[in-house]
Amino acid sequence: MNHKTLIKKGRVHDGEKFLGEFDILINQDKILDIGIFNDVVADKMIDAKGFVVSPGFIDVQNMTYQLSNLESNEGVNLTSQGITSVVIGNCGNSGVLEDEKTFIKRLELLRNIKLGINVGMLVGHNSLRKFILGSGERSATQEETAQMSTIVEEALAAGALGLSSGLMYSPGLFAEQEELVLLTSIVRRYNKTYATHMRDEGNTLEEAVLEALDTAASSNSRLLISHLKVTGKQNRGKSIKCVSLIEQRRKTQEVFLDYYPYSATSTVLSIILPAEILSKINGDLKNLEFSVEDETIVEKTGKQNLCPNSWADIVVVTVTVPDIVGKSIFEISKEKNETPYQSIVKILNHDPNTRVVFHNIADEAELENFATLSYSMVATDGYVYRTDSLEATHPRNYGAFPRALNKFVIEKPIMTAEEFIRKATSLPAKVFNMQNRGRIEKDYYADLAIYELDQIQENATYEKPYLLSTGMKNVLVNGLEVLTENKFTNQFPGMLIE
Repeated sequence: MNHKTLIKKGRVHDGEKFLGEFDILINQDKILDIGIFNDVVADKMIDAKGFVVSPGFIDVQNMTYQLSNLESNEGVNLTSQGITSVVIGNCGNSGVLEDEKTFIKRLELLRNIKLGINVGMLVGHNSLRKFILGSGERSATQEETAQMSTIVEEALAAGALGLSSGLMYSPGLFAEQEELVLLTSIVRRYNKTYATHMRDEGNTLEEAVLEALDTAASSNSRLLISHLKVTGKQNRGKSIKCVSLIEQRRKTQEVFLDYYPYSATSTVLSIILPAEILSKINGDLKNLEFSVEDETIVEKTGKQNLCPNSWADIVVVTVTVPDIVGKSIFEISKEKNETPYQSIVKILNHDPNTRVVFHNIADEAELENFATLSYSMVATDGYVYRTDSLEATHPRNYGAFPRALNKFVIEKPIMTAEEFIRKATSLPAKVFNMQNRGRIEKDYYADLAIYELDQIQENATYEKPYLLSTGMKNVLVNGLEVLTENKFTNQFPGMLIE
């Protein structure tokens, strides 16, 4: 039975540009027509007079990997931002592999569970390495690389959108370029995308950018540099050289980037540990032991050196250790009368998954240099959360898109609203080769957001990172309203994007 929805008199942005005031007629999950329909009878009518109607936003850089968390998950933290589709499994992590067919099984699961938003999945390189190499804290043999290649090929053929790497994290940081080129050559064969969390975003940022560009060039694959930023006060100014490197390569390569509009990062505390320490414990943080030698290495090369206030800028946001959430590593060590590294060893022994926020690590001016590029996209670098979840550790999960809109379009305009919407809709659909999404066109899926540009508001803070954004009048996923006036409608029309 057909179900028609008519959106009346909205200011329509088709994903590329503003078209003017038009009606949009939806039949079931697809756009039937765009025009002026005075005599059409529809089952549902939405008055959009005075509102922008655009394709729903697409979050290309999402860290969700536990698919059980997506079952009957409203994803209100995303839909309240106008996001209707998300790419998960980024930064090399797509969950633990149980067997060689795990990715195929997960794609099938995503086809059948109740989804609040559309979901596309990447194959995580770190997940692959852990499955094939064990801990993975070493180079892969030719046979092991061949095994990884087989799994990647089968996953891409089954519907995965591409491959993600997390080369700053173990065990990805032990991967050699030859391994990455071989895997990304398979990505190219299927016309998919290679998304990389590079080896570094600070002192060796330019080298990391070149490695990503060279890897993609060697395999002729489409490249997405994840959450590009410049970390560390001593590295300010490097965005100019990075942009120059990327612009030069874009003459012959497909290169894109995404960013999240905050000066603080959120990640695992273990990122403090360099490869030489991780290799000694074979990646098992519960075996980490304190030594003066290791402490000297960390104090010299650790990521804390990228923060202006060092250990005082690194704040614990999730941990099973009592009474230290919300405190900096400096505060914790001072209270315990020990050095910061001694505290870190104890924390990681107790809870290897401890997460922290690195405050003041990135520079706003550098961020603007990336945000203004025609091939850059805002992303959350977050997770899909259920209603009333208090698990978020960074406001980007709930506010990245509204924040970018306000910062870069309204408060300090470095791009037009028209350009911002293009880079949040049709551009990400192009980057991941999403068929019939990211635009308002006949026969495209009716993923739509209806809003007033100056009413979109980020409410999440570092103290309360789980506050919903406001300002969305309606959000439709595949033709059904999932959000009306910031209220979830208890419908799950999301699909697997493949």
